Amino acid sequence: MASPVVVATIQAAILSATSNVLAQAITSYRNDAPFTLDVNALLPFVIFTIISTPPNFLWLGYLEQKLPSTTPAATETAKGKEKEGKEVQSRLNLGNALKKLLIDQIIAGTLNNIAFIAFLAAAKGATTPEVIEAVRQGFPPLFLASLKLWPMVSLISFTVVPADKRVLFLSSIGLGWGVFLSIYNA
Repeated sequence: MASPVVVATIQAAILSATSNVLAQAITSYRNDAPFTLDVNALLPFVIFTIISTPPNFLWLGYLEQKLPSTTPAATETAKGKEKEGKEVQSRLNLGNALKKLLIDQIIAGTLNNIAFIAFLAAAKGATTPEVIEAVRQGFPPLFLASLKLWPMVSLISFTVVPADKRVLFLSSIGLGWGVFLSIYNA
């Protein structure tokens, strides 16, 4: 059986490819032009996803380990059930969820946006100074755009979605985000 990281990476790559193809179709439609798949636009998106998903998967696991979204109910009955090996009811730890949200948006949000811009600029053949300039110009508007979506998505993810399903949930939302990014990068 494939590891959870591999499964998440494959799922994310499929969703990334789908979002890029959808963006290309939308752009063709908007321009009233026939659709032709641009593999040179598709491949960097998919490759970036394959490279970035494993560290993001591990990052989310690390955050969950350090700041669990749920904590066992701290009652005497719960402690007794825990000793007997029975399932103990958990409750949402909103404080941890909010801490994770803040940490994730500041660290992962920043790094993912910078890496995305840099990788796609390099994939287009940009020199190092051109990549740096692309990041300098592209990061502020992209990061601000991401703040309109990802904090709410992350809050839902950290409070409602089981930890082992978060990457798939985030990748599913990322389908729409990928369409935006593909059009943004075109």
